[in-house]
Amino acid sequence: MPDRVISQHRAASLLAEVLADPESDAARQVYADELLTRGDPRGELIQLDFALAGALSIRKRALLQARRAELCSQHASTWWPYALELRVRNGFIEAVTGTAAQLVAAGPALFAAEPVVEVEIGRAHV
Repeated sequence: MPDRVISQHRAASLLAEVLADPESDAARQVYADELLTRGDPRGELIQLDFALAGALSIRKRALLQARRAELCSQHASTWWPYALELRVRNGFIEAVTGTAAQLVAAGPALFAAEPVVEVEIGRAHV
């Protein structure tokens, strides 16, 4: 099997571990490491979120927040292409809010890729 295929299989397996145990920080960190070895910037986002959750100097926190904002600006539409309100924790969507129609439309792709633990169905804003 070519290295690229093995790497893709490993990444899929690690993502499955994150989805199976949404509270596991270890699974997210291992997945982030795999993404980084493949040059995927989402691995950096996951690592930044973990770092930002810890104790940091004011200057370091500002630098990491700026880098996180830059990554999200560049990649959020690719990482999270859902027409829903999202809350992200440690690099993954953990909560979504939307209309029933929006949730039905996004559901299969969303739940296959993100460890969502909270779903809120709201009314469409008129």
